[in-house]
Amino acid sequence: MASAWLVSLALVGCTTPGTPLNEPAATDPNAPQARVADDFPVPSGSRVLTDETLVLGSGNNWTGRLSLALSVDAQNAYVHFRDQAKSFGWTLVSGSFGTTSILTFAKAQRSATVLIQDGNRLQGIKATITVSPMATPATK
Repeated sequence: MASAWLVSLALVGCTTPGTPLNEPAATDPNAPQARVADDFPVPSGSRVLTDETLVLGSGNNWTGRLSLALSVDAQNAYVHFRDQAKSFGWTLVSGSFGTTSILTFAKAQRSATVLIQDGNRLQGIKATITVSPMATPATK
């Protein structure tokens, strides 16, 4: 009896918290996923990790950090962000694929960095998208 309780407790601890992008919160215009939906490609089935997310603004003017539990593996996530960002107006500046992958994009006067962390079977794949205004070059 006690072992069944421990197994069920362990399974509950393995679930990925967060808000699915296609649930009612996604239709809330104040939800982070709704505020960035038209500006950055997020793999379908991903879940927003709200406790690690801070989005200010919306549309093409948002800045901040969007943290996601991904529904795809690290390689497919990398390819998705790399290939789909262009259709959202982002230009790939650099990319590096590995256990921790990093993609950097530019759009107008903003930059975006996508950090993809290849987790274990319990944690899964996580992506953190950070968008910020580009620094203005110093003049002499």
